[in-house]
Amino acid sequence: MVRAQFNILLTDRFKGEPIFDLAKVESTFPNGTRNTSDVGGKEVYSLVKEFTDDGGHLNRQGRVVAAREMLRVLAAAARTARNPRP
Repeated sequence: MVRAQFNILLTDRFKGEPIFDLAKVESTFPNGTRNTSDVGGKEVYSLVKEFTDDGGHLNRQGRVVAAREMLRVLAAAARTARNPRP
């Protein structure tokens, strides 16, 4: 639950800026839908089972998906740095 709250604060703080959101990557199925779990009566995003072998760490498939997203975000950040907003 604390992790989910931290992620909300982080994404709100940097809204509109390129940000690597690992929690989003880990909880998003290849078709774009999000995986959720009930924690204490609240729905939170959770790790996609296909992206883990032990329930807590990314497996090869999950690491590849995360690495691709990180590269996408880095490229977006580089474009933003070259062309800052007025």
